[in-house]
Amino acid sequence: MSQELLEVRNLKKHFKTRDGILYAVDGIDLSIKGGETLGLVGESGCGKSTAGRAILRLHEPTSGEVIYKGNNILKYSKGEMKKLRKEMQIVFQDPYTSLNPRMNVQQLIEYPLKIATDYSAVDRLDRVLEMMEVTGLEQRLIDAYPHELDGGRRQRIGIARALILNPSFIVMDEPVSALDVSIQAQILNLLMELREKNGYTYLFISHNLSVVKHISDRIAVMYLGKLVEAADYKTLFANPLHPYTKALLASIPRAKPGTSVQGNILTGDVPSPVNPPAGCRFSGRCAYAKPVCTEEEPKLRQVGESQVACHLVS
Repeated sequence: MSQELLEVRNLKKHFKTRDGILYAVDGIDLSIKGGETLGLVGESGCGKSTAGRAILRLHEPTSGEVIYKGNNILKYSKGEMKKLRKEMQIVFQDPYTSLNPRMNVQQLIEYPLKIATDYSAVDRLDRVLEMMEVTGLEQRLIDAYPHELDGGRRQRIGIARALILNPSFIVMDEPVSALDVSIQAQILNLLMELREKNGYTYLFISHNLSVVKHISDRIAVMYLGKLVEAADYKTLFANPLHPYTKALLASIPRAKPGTSVQGNILTGDVPSPVNPPAGCRFSGRCAYAKPVCTEEEPKLRQVGESQVACHLVS
């Protein structure tokens, strides 16, 4: 692996609401090496999608640093960010609502070229046809509209559109969660093939640990705006340390009845991010919580081959 392509330091994104401040992302640190896939997992509402968009400045961060190729892009002007968009792209979760229904396949895929390059119409068409071939879209669909296509083809359009400018870093925001299982496998295999061939770097966001395991080199687990554990995928699945990670792994359906990862199935709801609990944010749902867990916030620290934020792990 190469050196870090992206480093996130104490990143926060807070939203003002009628009920108060919503702490969607509340101080996370992570790094991704060039050519690596980092999986970011957690329950719905934990802030993982917001984190991905804040890294790209689609949501303007409240504070922190996003170091890309050695530069803090949070200090970039609008003009500098526009140039950087060629290198940092996103594939959205819903392949239907993220596509303009009034544009056909050609228009959707070539739009980034119109914005960011001075390609001629002929060159744009050549590039569109190239990306359609790369992403497995039949050329006969070039004049089709999103409503005429199935979810897998729509998501391939989203991937082609994100990759057409040859980016280095791509946020994959739950790119297969809205697809049938058989189509999920096709898209995941496509993403891995493209990464191997072109050296792309992915931040792969998902609530599905099985999917993340399939595609990721390392996995970071997020809970209520905080990272609670991070490790390479083999270590995380073989030796989870945080009670939340154990509970997530225990909830994965098993092919053989009676085989499971040690941990309690999660009960209760995620606390409100407007009024997060003191201390460890998972303490109210943790079967092993001690008084210190409700009083003092644990810091993410190195324990063996993992990073974990838990008072109970030494």
